[in-house]
Amino acid sequence: MTITSLSRRLEKVEAKRPPGTSIFIAWGRTLEAAEGEIALRQRAGMIRQGESAVALLWPDPEPLPASRRVLFNGGRGREPKISDRELALLAAAFRAEAVDRERATAIKAGENVSGLDETDFYIRSLRRESRNLDQDLRFLCREENPEPEIHWPERQSNGLHRPCACPTCLSDKTTPMGAHKAHATRQAAWLARYLPGEGLFV
Repeated sequence: MTITSLSRRLEKVEAKRPPGTSIFIAWGRTLEAAEGEIALRQRAGMIRQGESAVALLWPDPEPLPASRRVLFNGGRGREPKISDRELALLAAAFRAEAVDRERATAIKAGENVSGLDETDFYIRSLRRESRNLDQDLRFLCREENPEPEIHWPERQSNGLHRPCACPTCLSDKTTPMGAHKAHATRQAAWLARYLPGEGLFV
């Protein structure tokens, strides 16, 4: 995931909060541990009543990040800094929350949701809350259909190009033409499934 896409994710998070507000992020090896830390700090008065707080699971083997309050203002988390990995997990948590909320709303309304998945519900959330729907839908499409791995031909000393002869290129999966064709096919199928008739990339 690129820094640009991470920043875009955070912009969505920030869009739901007035500039200058903060969120307390508690990390734990288990979700229960992170939730327990929030409860402990709330009892100690370190997290004020009504202040946004989120408990997140840290799935990586590296040491736990410090649980702390992060101020959002102007495009990126301010002091104390938030890492790209923390940001990705935070954004995933907000997406999961949105999906759960939309699913619960649909079930409460008596809708048959057996044919819907997380992407369907997330798109509903975007339609409900986005300030720039076309841009957010394009971003989602690219996020769920990332650019393919491509093995470019190697330029030789005589000026000619020698194609890669690895197994995936021999099967046309990672050649420029094969990879782009497969990616275009996957993206077209995704658009037909989730956003038929939107014309996002026309």
